[in-house]
Amino acid sequence: MFTLRNQEVGIQVQSWLVPPRLFKEANLDGFAQKAFECFAPQGLRPSNLILQKEDEIYSYRLLFSLFRGQGNFRLDSEKLEVVFEKARDQNDLNIIYDCILKAQSCFPSAERKISHMVQATSHAIFDSKNERDGFLQQFGRPDCAITQGGIIAYAPLGPAGEEIRFSMDRSYIYPEAVFLTWNMTTTSALNHEVCNAIQTSFRTMASKFDLTVALA
Repeated sequence: MFTLRNQEVGIQVQSWLVPPRLFKEANLDGFAQKAFECFAPQGLRPSNLILQKEDEIYSYRLLFSLFRGQGNFRLDSEKLEVVFEKARDQNDLNIIYDCILKAQSCFPSAERKISHMVQATSHAIFDSKNERDGFLQQFGRPDCAITQGGIIAYAPLGPAGEEIRFSMDRSYIYPEAVFLTWNMTTTSALNHEVCNAIQTSFRTMASKFDLTVALA
């Protein structure tokens, strides 16, 4: 078993609206007001909420960001997207979970029964480049001159049996690291328990390949 240290963790959640919402039905004023109330303690100002609109039908976007651009929010006719970068530890992840749930709360309660696509990424550090290369060599094909390989795998390991897609490749930022990606779609309502369960499921998926991923 290899114990890796997360150097940078990224989280992306896309919450899909079915059916897509016309501009006149989107209640963007209500969403924006609720977002300002929720995120004012994190430094959100009214001028940070930006509406971009090309027409009166489906071409619109409400945008804002937090933490000097490391957390970005986008609401359009099809989905709410929340993207965070460069999380370092569990405290950072807990803040991200809080922000994701606050963004969800900006919808009227009748609109919160939506599907969520969850992605996590990590540059996970081995003790050395040689150790990283040795791990990747087991997925190579020396007979075909393929010296190293990676992973793409699927397993029903989500909190409610959802399928998780897991991939691993060399990190092109950190020479002693691998770049890990987890993807999952769930219809479960998001809350702190579900967020923590997804995190546990993602770690379980990595453990199937003898990888223990620890936060820095």
